[in-house]
Amino acid sequence: MYRRFVYVDDLVVLEEFRHDGIGAQLLSVARTYAQELGCRHFVLDTGLHKPLAQRFYFRQGMLAHAMGFSEMLVGPKAE
Repeated sequence: MYRRFVYVDDLVVLEEFRHDGIGAQLLSVARTYAQELGCRHFVLDTGLHKPLAQRFYFRQGMLAHAMGFSEMLVGPKAE
């Protein structure tokens, strides 16, 4: 689907450092790295329950393209 791409698995900035531009800087470095590698896409996922993260990614020029689904198959151990 993507061919060659860079995927950001986790982008985490401590709450006290948010709004300082650190997240944007991290994405910028990762995006530049992907471009230097000749990647066609720069990809990450975020939860539907994280509207502030979604807003941040939109502001960084990223667009939503999919919705993921999961199902928990193993619950707490029965005693």
